[in-house]
Amino acid sequence: PDEGRHEVAPGAAVSSLAVLLEGCFEVLFPGREPGMVALSRPGDFVLWEAGVPHSWRAPTAARMLTVRWPEPAAVSAGGEVSGLILPG
Repeated sequence: PDEGRHEVAPGAAVSSLAVLLEGCFEVLFPGREPGMVALSRPGDFVLWEAGVPHSWRAPTAARMLTVRWPEPAAVSAGGEVSGLILPG
């Protein structure tokens, strides 16, 4: 099943870490180098900072673990955050 989000998501005020658990997965970063990161082995990962527009595609069935955390500026500016924030 070739699935994906073909429209580019605007960059959110969160940094993201996506880890491949199984299958194949591609994260696309239009207008950036590299323009696409292919995850093909369990444990492959991609990390991007807040504000980076992206989309994704799964050429095969895939399971991913994605962790997102707010940028300190978003928290201090009164941005809505769900979860627990531990000060540095």
